[in-house]
Amino acid sequence: MAATKKRKTNNSKRILIVGNDRTFNNVVKMRLEKNNYKAQVSLETDLSNDVVNKMRPDLLLYDLSVDENMHTSDLPINSSFTSLENVKIIYFGTKQDTQYRWQAISDGSAGFIEKPYQAEELLSQVSNALLVNE
Repeated sequence: MAATKKRKTNNSKRILIVGNDRTFNNVVKMRLEKNNYKAQVSLETDLSNDVVNKMRPDLLLYDLSVDENMHTSDLPINSSFTSLENVKIIYFGTKQDTQYRWQAISDGSAGFIEKPYQAEELLSQVSNALLVNE
């Protein structure tokens, strides 16, 4: 009888994906789950302290839908959720301009991923951000 392989988890790390594009969020979730992460999706409009406190994420993936004049420190995610104070954030953005990447990093985020994203870049940045948290 062949032995069954047990799926290895990535240290049971919890990742919360936030944004308003349901399809994009679910594709990212499936990619992370395929690589043994625990992922949950929340539309930005549904995000609340209850959702954050229930999940207690180790990492937040936040899909920016910002205009050119918005600064990442102005985002509601940075001021509304005290339970996220020590949680690393990786931003997704559609801008080709590197201004958003450097702005996000200078604001203390764990990274910035341009959309459409490359799976390898997503997994690399997630892995690196979670290692920094350990």
